[in-house]
Amino acid sequence: MIRDFWWGCEQGNRGLCLKAWDRLCLPKSRGGLGFRKTLEMNQALLAKWGWALLNDEQSLCCKVLKAKYLRGKPFLECSFKSSDSWFWKNVAESKDILKKGVCKKISDGKETNIWTDPRQGVLPKGQ
Repeated sequence: MIRDFWWGCEQGNRGLCLKAWDRLCLPKSRGGLGFRKTLEMNQALLAKWGWALLNDEQSLCCKVLKAKYLRGKPFLECSFKSSDSWFWKNVAESKDILKKGVCKKISDGKETNIWTDPRQGVLPKGQ
């Protein structure tokens, strides 16, 4: 919609594209207009809900999602069924994005499983 508005696209009218969409999405400091790509923004916002579930946020929405879909299972091990809500399916798919950067903070190690818990890179020798 943003692209169609910017380029004057209407039904049946293709508009005049003066710059590539990828160039317009660049930050202003790099010559773009700072538009955000909707697919990437949607994935980021859904991953934010997944992050809230990982951190045991106590919002009403998180409590409902935990009670209805997680039922005591960790978020990173959850799955979805075809009958689940579209919102939950998309939040559950966001765990792939979170797995790329999430790691577990170890306190006393009692609840840590070195085989299944996510870990971030290996420390260089001597550290």
